[in-house]
Amino acid sequence: MSSKMPEDYMAHIPIDEGYGYASDSSGEETASIIAVASTIDSYRYENGRRYHAYRDGSYWGANDEPNAAYEKVVHHLFLKVMNDKLHLAPVKDPKSIADLGTGTGLWAMDIADVFDDADVLGVDLSPVPYTTQPNVEFDVDDITAEWTHGRQFDFIHMRSLFGSIEDWPGLYRQCFENLESGGYIEQVEFSIVPYHSNGSPASDTLMYRWVELGTAYHKATGKTLFIAETMKGLMEDAGFVDVVETQVHFPMGPWSSDEEYKVLGKWYKKVWLTGMENWLLAACTRYLNWTPEDVHKFVQDSKKTIDDRTHRFYYNGLVDPDTHEKSMFADTRTDILYMAGSPENTAAMG
Repeated sequence: MSSKMPEDYMAHIPIDEGYGYASDSSGEETASIIAVASTIDSYRYENGRRYHAYRDGSYWGANDEPNAAYEKVVHHLFLKVMNDKLHLAPVKDPKSIADLGTGTGLWAMDIADVFDDADVLGVDLSPVPYTTQPNVEFDVDDITAEWTHGRQFDFIHMRSLFGSIEDWPGLYRQCFENLESGGYIEQVEFSIVPYHSNGSPASDTLMYRWVELGTAYHKATGKTLFIAETMKGLMEDAGFVDVVETQVHFPMGPWSSDEEYKVLGKWYKKVWLTGMENWLLAACTRYLNWTPEDVHKFVQDSKKTIDDRTHRFYYNGLVDPDTHEKSMFADTRTDILYMAGSPENTAAMG
């Protein structure tokens, strides 16, 4: 392919004349950077799965191909829930967007297409596949550490971070401090508490054992799997106000006569079938004294329960949105919370 560049194209790029003669860092700093880069690019292999090595052990999830397939299913499910929208917060013309715990970067890359004038930052403990989108940047970092990037965001997004954060109040505080006035946060989380179709807790089924495991994991690590039930209050404690929370019911399987619920149930069941081993393997073998065989047996027993058509139960999801102007709108039970950034926005949502 012939180049259309003018012959003097390079002359348009100013050169730092001192670049080749001085170092920005001491030898010690350079060695430290190399060591961090080496950790970022390496992995931990355990029980047939691959995990992040940076901040080793701080997150239970694998970062291998089976997990990438699972993340695609989750992403598709939430597109179904939100009528093919990527967010519920009334975000308009954002200039800077952050996706915390971006995983494989699906949401970040999609939102970058929607808001092509915005700079999108995806942050995760694992390296994210390369993207050619000019307005997307991925950083390997720990969102629970002190934020030092010095950036302010118009929109901060979080999804499926259950069981991965020890200091939720600290994370919400940093989100609050790094939001532009009028900006939004939206958080989407699954609940792991099952309910019968009549609305009573399904404590008489094997699936309630997941609640007990979540409680034991929280006791062992300080990281809650029940953030869907508590994030609204924690956001308010961080300074966000006027919280509106949207609750979504996810049938476990296509047992509903309602066509939309039937589709959601089909995809939600697929979330469990593709995600269960990943949810449990590292968490239970590292912290709860399970063997890999214990995990595999429990997963198989759970699959049998899920496939048993005499069981008709559902889970909740929550969406919480909130804003730096201290008004929040939350949407879902998988939970989705977001916060409105101005009195006008708050009035419009009412």
